[in-house]
Amino acid sequence: MQQPPGNWPQAPQGWGAPAQQVPYMPQVPAPEETGDGQVRAFDALKFLFRDPDWQNNLLIGSVFYMIPMIGALALMGWHCEIMQRLARKHPKPIPKLEFSDLTHYLGRGVAPFVVSMVMALPLSLGISVVVTAIMMMGVAGAAATREPAVMILVGVVGIVLSWIVGLLLGAVMNAAMTRAELTEDFAASLSMGRILDYAGKTWWAVLLSNFVYSLVATPLIFVGYAMCFVGMYPALIVIVTGMTHLRHQQYGHYLAKGGEPVAIKPAASIPSEAQAVVPAGAYPQR
Repeated sequence: MQQPPGNWPQAPQGWGAPAQQVPYMPQVPAPEETGDGQVRAFDALKFLFRDPDWQNNLLIGSVFYMIPMIGALALMGWHCEIMQRLARKHPKPIPKLEFSDLTHYLGRGVAPFVVSMVMALPLSLGISVVVTAIMMMGVAGAAATREPAVMILVGVVGIVLSWIVGLLLGAVMNAAMTRAELTEDFAASLSMGRILDYAGKTWWAVLLSNFVYSLVATPLIFVGYAMCFVGMYPALIVIVTGMTHLRHQQYGHYLAKGGEPVAIKPAASIPSEAQAVVPAGAYPQR
């Protein structure tokens, strides 16, 4: 007997069985994927709006953000699911946000949150050391030459260098966060050898695409402020979800450069989707 297509759920009582309580996945076309290793900031910013449930996701996501700490963690878990679905080329890469999924996403958001904290501390210390060293050189140079202009010049150079160092370290953070979202595993996410390999193959694409994305996303921040700060929450949903799609594109660039594929966490069942009922006639006939 011919097996059902991969996107159809398996009928619990044989092919052509009556409707049962099994997960149903509607056949929604996936957003356009680059597939060529290119990274496009505008595609990332428009990503959320390509989903038919974008209005619901903006609303529920904004409410999540209003819940201190818990809401942000849950949204990080939601973005893990989005990242993994994008990597699998899932027909619906953005799962519909539901209040019933809050605890599910909350648990999944712990790994990327901890990884971001673990990586942020040494990276911040590294930038601080560079800035402090340059400032001390400027003060010493000015004292030795008795020329304040030397200190000013060293200060300008220091600012430029610290900005460059910050961007390069940002590529390292990006690599760790990408691995955290795809694996949800602490050890795999913090493997420094794989992080440095990822950052080495993507640093230029990450720097350039993040810079362009910041330019195209900034107007949303001003729109949010103009709406008496209430609009900040939907703006954050759009921007952060777009950043997830941007990291997905950067991951595609990494693979195109010969990078080793990341072992993606096995697909998890979303509670709200698991409760969906397969509509009558959803299974093709033999």
